[in-house]
Amino acid sequence: MLTDKIHEKMLPVEIKMFIESGNQNQWLTIGDMEVYVRSSHRLSPKHRAKHGVLIRCFDIANVACRHKGCGTFTEFIKSLGNLNEHGFQAIYVEQVLSNRFAEYFRHLGWIETNQCGAIPSFFYFLDS
Repeated sequence: MLTDKIHEKMLPVEIKMFIESGNQNQWLTIGDMEVYVRSSHRLSPKHRAKHGVLIRCFDIANVACRHKGCGTFTEFIKSLGNLNEHGFQAIYVEQVLSNRFAEYFRHLGWIETNQCGAIPSFFYFLDS
């Protein structure tokens, strides 16, 4: 399963540069993909505390890939496994518009939320 193999790859240099820049959001070109990423704090879907628990997330807010369905995004996700070493607690994929893409995250066992109405978003918690 992908989540078991998420730590096999090195963090892309573009992601490292984004983290080190201190920017809160940025468009990145990674291989054949254009990815809009953010550093955010979100309420954890794992905790139901009265006031909620904020966690630091690496957001993937938009993805454009020239060659869909050939594993480019899967390889990208696998490369993000050590984001916890940079202070992130989870990866958050925001507003997945395609049913096929949503099923991909469901198949991987990511936590689905509908914080944005009927459009699903997904969390993957990184190891501490």
